Amino acid sequence: MNKMKNEKKARIIYAVVIIASLLLLTIGSSQLIFAATPAKRIAHDMVYDSASQKIILYGGEKDFNVESWVFDTWSFDYATNTWTKMEPTGTPYATFSALAYDSESDKIIAWGGMHADEVVSDQTWIYDYDDNTWTNAEPAVTPPLGLTSSSIAYDSESDVVIVHGGGLTKDENPDGFPILINQTWAFDYNTNTWTNMTIASHPVGRSAHQMVYDTESDRVIMFGGAARVYSVALDPTGKTMGQGTWAYDYNTNTWENISVNINPEVRYGHAMAYDSESDKTIMFGGYYYLNTKGLADETWSFDYNTATWTKLTPDGDFERRAHQMAYDSTNDKIILFGGVDPDQQFDLLNELWIFDYNANTWTLMTEDTPFSMISFLISLNLIVIAILLRRRIKK
Repeated sequence: MNKMKNEKKARIIYAVVIIASLLLLTIGSSQLIFAATPAKRIAHDMVYDSASQKIILYGGEKDFNVESWVFDTWSFDYATNTWTKMEPTGTPYATFSALAYDSESDKIIAWGGMHADEVVSDQTWIYDYDDNTWTNAEPAVTPPLGLTSSSIAYDSESDVVIVHGGGLTKDENPDGFPILINQTWAFDYNTNTWTNMTIASHPVGRSAHQMVYDTESDRVIMFGGAARVYSVALDPTGKTMGQGTWAYDYNTNTWENISVNINPEVRYGHAMAYDSESDKTIMFGGYYYLNTKGLADETWSFDYNTATWTKLTPDGDFERRAHQMAYDSTNDKIILFGGVDPDQQFDLLNELWIFDYNANTWTLMTEDTPFSMISFLISLNLIVIAILLRRRIKK
């Protein structure tokens, strides 16, 4: 009698183990199939949404042609190391768009870019993470910029977005290259207005440069850029255009060509992010002609207070251009995504790297053991248990 009861219990346990194994295998395999990661790309942009504590990525191209343009929106959560494809209502439908996060309104501003081959976008779009919507702001006046890689930054003290540089379509220039613009504009989300801030003394026109807002000094910091798309040229003074380090003060509407200890080598297609915890602007990578591959593997920090650039030597060695970076102020980390493969110049990447200024390390993020893998391992153990139970029942 006891033997029959024990066999019945064993069969019940066996059935439960088999069902649990199948359930875990199903969940695990479905997670593996639907695991979300953005495709490899360049010409995208990223910002940190401090309210949602997410990195927001928009757009780009998966290859060096118009047919490969993508207009998707993604969010990245550093705490869980997960990407989420947002599937928002509406989209700007423009690659090379520049993003800035307006912390006062909790909105992301997207400006410019290209709708199609040599078709410049002058549109201003607003992304709301909470509502997961893109909305065309349609301001009455817009900057005459937007071709490739103009850069924007949000001045939180004045609550405005600053843009400088960019260009018009190459069809408007007899030599076939885009006309670069040296204007400075400010966008106020609350009034939905762009204001031309251009003054007599300003940086020359450029593209593929980078700008960030230094909250401690209340300045927009700008470095690098190309006088023509995909090239580095000389400015009217005879100095290499991308060498200068500039700071913009919205309150006084002045550009300052900072006298620094040393300028990093001229480059474009680099990325910069302002680390507010350390009060440093961090720059990585880019393209410059002194490197045999044309790609930079350098990490620099800039301190506005001392007008000093410092070349860092972090752990983690890689080269990159046409990538993007954003600073996660909650976790005090800089997030880097995408760019061009250093060994295969026409291959793009979807690698995600993390820079920790305090530890001076770059880390290639690999997925933590996902639940799909955990469930798979657990299910294997349960199957082994089930086999042993089955043998016991047969005995």
